[in-house]
Amino acid sequence: MEYVEAIRSYWENLDARIPKLSPKENDWLDNELASTDSVRWYSSRQSKENAIRMLHETISMCLSSVNDVLSSQKNQSDAQFEMLYWNRVLTCHMGYDIFADNLEQANLLENEKQRTENMLKLIASYINVKFVPSAMADIMDWKLVSK
Repeated sequence: MEYVEAIRSYWENLDARIPKLSPKENDWLDNELASTDSVRWYSSRQSKENAIRMLHETISMCLSSVNDVLSSQKNQSDAQFEMLYWNRVLTCHMGYDIFADNLEQANLLENEKQRTENMLKLIASYINVKFVPSAMADIMDWKLVSK
């Protein structure tokens, strides 16, 4: 469970370092994205504000998935879903290219881009090799044997 807490801390820390959009910026972005003018719509999709919004949405989804894993480990009634939740967490960590594009588009954390990529790949690898098979074995009542 400590590893899951560390993953959650990572996402919370990253989220805290990304600025929040003001209500005015959110309203502007909503209006531009709803525009029928393709130039305005495209420009808004390429904006710093949209990148920031997408980063927060991704982080929120990832934190939700991590919290689901924690819940499945703490509550026996949720244990049967642990593998599903780990797969959702894995998806967060495998989608680094889009995340990196949003970091770049928002002009954020440029000096941490490589660090973030390395961290996400490390977490994804560990989830894929350790936690998903372990959760699957628990649900299927299998015994894992190291070779």
